Amino acid sequence: MSGFYNEILLKLGLPEETVGAKITVIDLKGVHIEGHGGIRGYSPEEITVKFKKKTLHIRGKELNVVAISKDEMYIKGKVCSCEVADE
Repeated sequence: MSGFYNEILLKLGLPEETVGAKITVIDLKGVHIEGHGGIRGYSPEEITVKFKKKTLHIRGKELNVVAISKDEMYIKGKVCSCEVADE
């Protein structure tokens, strides 16, 4: 994780080990995710991303994974909601 991100965690009193992921919604037109564990489900209306003990549901229209690596992914489309749920 970047130094800036670690600094924010420290200021909020959150230990870095318990967070493990960073999810950034960009102007409701995309989502940048760091620290993911892969894609669990994929359709133009919903993309489900897994994490260690949580699942992220991104709902919207015309959703598409435009970039993915071992640690990061970028999803583009009309984002309506993002919901985190326990596994």
